[in-house]
Amino acid sequence: KIHASGGWEGRAYFWSSEKEVKPVWFNTKRGAAVRAIAFNPSMVVLAAVASYDGGVDLFDFAGEVHQVALSTQHLGQPITCVDYSADGKRMLTADAAGAMRLWRASVTGEVIASYRGHARPVPTARFNPANPKAIVSGSADATVRHWDTPADGDERPITAHGARVAAIAHAPNGAFLVTAGRGGFA
Repeated sequence: KIHASGGWEGRAYFWSSEKEVKPVWFNTKRGAAVRAIAFNPSMVVLAAVASYDGGVDLFDFAGEVHQVALSTQHLGQPITCVDYSADGKRMLTADAAGAMRLWRASVTGEVIASYRGHARPVPTARFNPANPKAIVSGSADATVRHWDTPADGDERPITAHGARVAAIAHAPNGAFLVTAGRGGFA
C-alpha cells in the first residue's frame, strides 16, 4: 500500500506501509506548495500532484521519475483538489476561483472541458465511482453541484448548504453521497 503527502516546501512524498524503505520524494517543477494528491486507479504507480501555483505534476513514484509538468489551464489560480475517475481515463482539477477542468488522464495535458458555476473556491470535487461521467463539486459559495461530463456547463445545483462545503464522499457503489461543511454539519 502506497501513501502520499505534500507540503508547503513544494515536495510530494510517497512511502509504503508494507515495506521498510525510506520515502521517495519529488520536488514540483515550479517549487510551489502542494495542495492535493490523487492516484490514478488504473496505473497504481502514477500520481497527480496539484500545486498552489495552479500547476499539476505527474509522478511515477515506483520508477522515481517525474513524468511531466502539465500546462496549467487554471491561469495561476491555486488548485484546491484533484481526482481521477474510477476507470482512470479522466482527471479533474478545481481551483480557488471556482473553476474546474476535466483532463484526459495522460501526459498530454489535454483539457476536455471547463466548468464554471461556483462563485467562490471549490475545495472539493469528486467523480462518482459508479459513473465516470458524473462529477459532484462543493464550494465556499455554500452550494453542491452535479455535472455531467464532458459537456461544458451542463450542471444542476443539488443543494444550498448554508455554509462553505468542505468535503464530499460517495458511497463505494455511487448510490449516494455525503457532504460536510463549515459549522460541523453534514
